Amino acid sequence: MARPARFTVDSILDVALTLHAQGGTAAVSTAAIVAAGIPSGSIYHRFVSRQHLLTAMWLRSVDRFRSDIEQRIRSADTAEALAAVAVSVFDWAQENPDDAAVLLDVQRSDVSGVVPESVVQELEDARRWVAAAVSDAAGRLGVPDIKITFAVVDVPSAAVRRARDLPVAAVPPLRDVLAAAALAVLTSDEPR
Repeated sequence: MARPARFTVDSILDVALTLHAQGGTAAVSTAAIVAAGIPSGSIYHRFVSRQHLLTAMWLRSVDRFRSDIEQRIRSADTAEALAAVAVSVFDWAQENPDDAAVLLDVQRSDVSGVVPESVVQELEDARRWVAAAVSDAAGRLGVPDIKITFAVVDVPSAAVRRARDLPVAAVPPLRDVLAAAALAVLTSDEPR
């Protein structure tokens, strides 16, 4: 019987997430992970490239986000409920700042390149679930997809980015502004 791996994919990704939190995408390197105590052989056994590692870190953050948000957006059937989803996106980011930073900071070019085909499929699946959830919500409310995307993805993302630069006391008022902005987008008349 083979002995259990001492350094799992998750333990390597935990180190990568910590490095990202400390210095952004540029701080995530094999050398930095080795310096944190993970043998290079453990890294290369699981990841074929830096892009593969960044992609795996991004996908794990997406999965964590998705597990919290997906049911909320799928069950929202009013503009007010979708505005609440926008606020829950913001709240999730405040509660999970390292994962949120990965979702905001890691660029498409960081998660492409030399990655296994199965990972490419996971990337496509992650993109598809967002598009499907938005499309379903738009159908339920009878509004264009772009309104849902703007209210539930773009507005909360902007608020999360702004919150990173604010003192803690300024975050609750920003959350209130986000709720009002998302609702205003969802209930606005269509441009002519």
